[in-house]
Amino acid sequence: YLSGTELELLHTMSRRAPKTANPTDLLRKISRIPTNKTCADCPERLPQYVNSTYLTFVCTTCSGVHRSFSHRVKGVSMCEFSMDEVKAMKGAGNEAVNKKYLARYDKRAEVSYPMPTASTPPNKLREFIKKKYLDKAWFEEAQQAAPPAAAPAPTVASVPPQAPTQDLFAAPAPAPAPA
Repeated sequence: YLSGTELELLHTMSRRAPKTANPTDLLRKISRIPTNKTCADCPERLPQYVNSTYLTFVCTTCSGVHRSFSHRVKGVSMCEFSMDEVKAMKGAGNEAVNKKYLARYDKRAEVSYPMPTASTPPNKLREFIKKKYLDKAWFEEAQQAAPPAAAPAPTVASVPPQAPTQDLFAAPAPAPAPA
């Protein structure tokens, strides 16, 4: 889900990180990835909250909206993070989440639900976030690589004949009459 530049940055950070890295320090480094330096839901720069429900970095305003939907939100500098939470963030982040949740967002969607700006009223921001995450209006799972080619399906001629199977749910056949 991360771009090549982001993966390089994380790899460089992990080489420099001491063996006993503090999860919060690692999370701060992840927040410095360029695509995480802007709120996942609006143009606010340097978001200070993690939406751990969707694994994104969000600003103060959007964190309040997410909390109103009972999404789990934690402050980067005010809360402690487990290593599992940080690992989850390392594999996700704003770019990966927006690729899925805004995959089908287009000009038609923008007419009804414009992308939030700095001047978007709170009620419109709330509607946008609801449409994006709860309604999944523009959601599309990331395309995965095609599975390897399967073996060709057997043809009728290649299937050996089988003995008839017994129907376990059928009524028992009547016993033959004594001779």
